[in-house]
Amino acid sequence: MNSSETSHASLGELEPTAFSLCRVVIGVTFLVMLVTAGTRAAPSVMMVPLEQAFGWSRSTISLALSINLALFGLMGPFAAATMQRFGLRKTVLLALGVLGTAVAASSLMQHSWQMWLIWGLIVGCGTGVTAMTLGATIVSRWFIQRRGLAMGVLTASSATGQLVFLPLLAAIVEHFGWRSVVLAVAARHRTDFAVGVLSSAGKTRRHRLAALRRTGRCA
Repeated sequence: MNSSETSHASLGELEPTAFSLCRVVIGVTFLVMLVTAGTRAAPSVMMVPLEQAFGWSRSTISLALSINLALFGLMGPFAAATMQRFGLRKTVLLALGVLGTAVAASSLMQHSWQMWLIWGLIVGCGTGVTAMTLGATIVSRWFIQRRGLAMGVLTASSATGQLVFLPLLAAIVEHFGWRSVVLAVAARHRTDFAVGVLSSAGKTRRHRLAALRRTGRCA
């Protein structure tokens, strides 16, 4: 077999591998963003239990949610710049690690400023990194012809996360209390979600580029 035939054969072998990698990447990214949506939905089911447990007013709790929402939106450009500067792997793993630790620590909170710090500042910044900025980065790096489809799937993760997790978290808070909700949310931030995305992204660049040249599709 001459070198040209060998090259074409190698490209042919890369196509299914590249396509499989894309499915893994999009699936695990969807799960990460799904968990992000569930995390942002958690305070809404804890509002009444927190009022009863600490005597906090509705406005006190809502301030944490307001901070969260503002930072969730503002983090987008900074998250993208951080991913470009330090890499997708490090940025997302750090965000998930910080989120898991902070949310778990909130089970010990006793004062309203701790609510503002954890569920406002830290969770707002962390979820801003692992939401649409992550999805847009993955799509731009991995997809060519199917970018619209991939972006649509990842965008659906936000609504799906609330649809899936809100009833579950409401049931947990009703039967086991708000601290169980906090611990459940923290458990969902296991970094193996990010490891799946980023280990796939760490496959050789040669494989990805070769399949792109041949098929023009994600690789």
